[in-house]
Amino acid sequence: MLLDLACPVELLGYDLTHDERGVRGFVRLFNLSDRPILGFEAVITWQGDGGAADIPFASGALSAPAHEPFILPIEAEAAPNGHWSGLFFVRVDLDGANPWRGSPKRLTEVEPPEPPTLVELEALKRVAGPDAAVRPQEAKDYWVCACGRANPRKSPGCDRCGRSRRKNLRLARQLSQAFQSTIPAEPALVAAKGAMTASSKPASRDETAFHKALRARYLRQKSLLIRRTITMLTAAALIGLIALAWTWLIGMQQRAKDIVPPVKVEQEKTPAPDGLTTTLPN
Repeated sequence: MLLDLACPVELLGYDLTHDERGVRGFVRLFNLSDRPILGFEAVITWQGDGGAADIPFASGALSAPAHEPFILPIEAEAAPNGHWSGLFFVRVDLDGANPWRGSPKRLTEVEPPEPPTLVELEALKRVAGPDAAVRPQEAKDYWVCACGRANPRKSPGCDRCGRSRRKNLRLARQLSQAFQSTIPAEPALVAAKGAMTASSKPASRDETAFHKALRARYLRQKSLLIRRTITMLTAAALIGLIALAWTWLIGMQQRAKDIVPPVKVEQEKTPAPDGLTTTLPN
């Protein structure tokens, strides 16, 4: 699918019906920008029997919150028999900013990521979070986050969920190491005389290596955090003791001055050799 990865609106999915009256249904979108979206103009790419067709589509007035998904009803003109193949955003109106405009030169061919198995998806959600949906991967011009969002290759973080590219790629390596040894077999359905025979069950995947790697990583991070915390607390305690000792010394010095004030000692007069008297200087 051709996507403009710089577009502030992301297509999450759609549920459409097509008949002689046109295309109707709903599209699930996501506002990737920091501002509410007030409306947009787009072109639906429809792959029909006689080739591709472009169907213009305007959202009308709306107010889609920043960094939030939203659902939009869609109704477009009649299209040839076929299926939806893409959505290109021509213009996006943002609250308090200039409209964003699309460019065909920025379109990138994005391959849908392969959905993980149930066992892998459960492990992925436990590690990456409940919104994780696919195994992270890296392509030539983009990388795919665990949430399913395709991001530009140079982007350091996911535009949808904020996960960093580095963490995603590290997670992809861990998943690859954990699940590379055993690959589930596809169920074999054998039809005999109109009846389905027993199919082979998928081979279970061993998660031991994956869990061990995650536990070791967790223990390392926990140990590092404990050491850093102890170091910070020790430094803070030393600084506090030094400040307390310094305050005590200053206080003792001041109290000593108050108790024993300085005494001025005067020298006695001594007779001079010639019978004169002199006073020694103080």
